Amino acid sequence: MFESLVNIESLIAVSVGAIFSFKISKANVNIRSERREQSPNVSGDNNVIVYNNNMLNVRKEMRFSVKACAFAIFLFFHMFSGFFIQLLSSLSIFLPLFCLFGVINNIRLYGFSRGGDFLYLLFAIPLGVVCYCAAQLISQHADLYPRLFQLFSDVSSYGIKSVFYANTQIISIAFIILSSIACSGLILLHFYLSFAFVIYRNANDAFRYSLSILVFGYALYFLSSGAVFSPFASDLEYFKAVLVYPFKILSF
Repeated sequence: MFESLVNIESLIAVSVGAIFSFKISKANVNIRSERREQSPNVSGDNNVIVYNNNMLNVRKEMRFSVKACAFAIFLFFHMFSGFFIQLLSSLSIFLPLFCLFGVINNIRLYGFSRGGDFLYLLFAIPLGVVCYCAAQLISQHADLYPRLFQLFSDVSSYGIKSVFYANTQIISIAFIILSSIACSGLILLHFYLSFAFVIYRNANDAFRYSLSILVFGYALYFLSSGAVFSPFASDLEYFKAVLVYPFKILSF
């Protein structure tokens, strides 16, 4: 899982994470300054409001940036699949590290009232494993993705008879589209979870948020595996192997 970390994709992963962390650090400076200007009697929920309000612009910038990147990955996945697959694999390792640093820094600055943020880290680690496993499975079909336009051309040549004579091509197109959705979606979800500490939530809300992202991420992993649209779709052993693959990595 930690092999080949020295590459351009890892550099991009670290750079993006560092930029987000820098923006969060600047917002934390503003928050501490604003808290010092308040009356010493002001505490509790007001501190939560101060934190969430000051992080609002950071959250908007991060959401826009990550969504734009995810959309670009979806559009160009078939052209640069190798690059995006490696990027997904690199992010699976580095994003939990940024989550760890962010959570520890939050607790250092705001005390153990932010202890619930550790839930993000506890879920970001298995989500990273899911992303890594998805990257490994998606890479098995790397020679198929660049053929997307050719497959569309083959299907169109049959006209309305394509349903009867181009089943293989249609299944391949569906698999490519699902793989592009899965790759971009997993990157989006992993960013959302790893930097979820930029908004204050109580422990219950943090747990529900983290669990929902992990479940959705696992669903995307399953779609990307080829267990539904691939030559292995009718292979029960492959289906079961896909289901347990992330758990085997976690238990290693």
